[in-house]
Amino acid sequence: MRRYTELTPFNAWAWFWLGRACADMGTPGEARSAFGRALACEEEGSFETDAREYLRELSS
Repeated sequence: MRRYTELTPFNAWAWFWLGRACADMGTPGEARSAFGRALACEEEGSFETDAREYLRELSS
């Protein structure tokens, strides 16, 4: 997934899937960072993802 973000750094879905992978591997800090980057990409015009929902789940 990290390689995917390197190849497509402005693709919100790349960052979203990295966040999901990090969350599943038990690294919530990295997941939060990746979801945050996905949201930043969305604001820059990239695809809409579910990053906000997953970020909210990590925060609770």
